[in-house]
Amino acid sequence: MTGFKSEEGQALVALYLDAEGWPDAKGFAFSTAVVSIREGSAIAEFEEVPAGPFAVSVFHDKDEDRKLDTVAGIPSEDYGFSADARDLFGPPSFTEARLELEVGELKRITIRVQ
Repeated sequence: MTGFKSEEGQALVALYLDAEGWPDAKGFAFSTAVVSIREGSAIAEFEEVPAGPFAVSVFHDKDEDRKLDTVAGIPSEDYGFSADARDLFGPPSFTEARLELEVGELKRITIRVQ
C-alpha cells in the first residue's frame, strides 16, 4: 500500500472472497491485518488464500479507533481498494475491486491510499 501521508496510526486491511459484507463488515472478510506504516507505505501478507476472486480494502486508521472516520458521511481518513477501484458516491462494488488468484499463484498487488 502506498500514498500514506504520515506514519501516524496504522493501516487496516481486509481481504474478501465475495461481495458479502464488502467493503467494511470485517466479520465477513476472509482475513484482516493491522500493519504499521513506514515512509508512506505499508505491507500486509495473506496466506492460504483460495484460488478465485478476491478484493482488498484498506484505510489509514490515524486515531487507531478501528473505524473509518467520516465528516458528514465523507471519509476523513484516507482509503483505497484493489484494482485501484474508486466510486464517486461511496465505496466501489466488489466487482469493481475484484482480482483473480490462480491455483498456486503468489500475487503481489499495490493499493494507492488517498
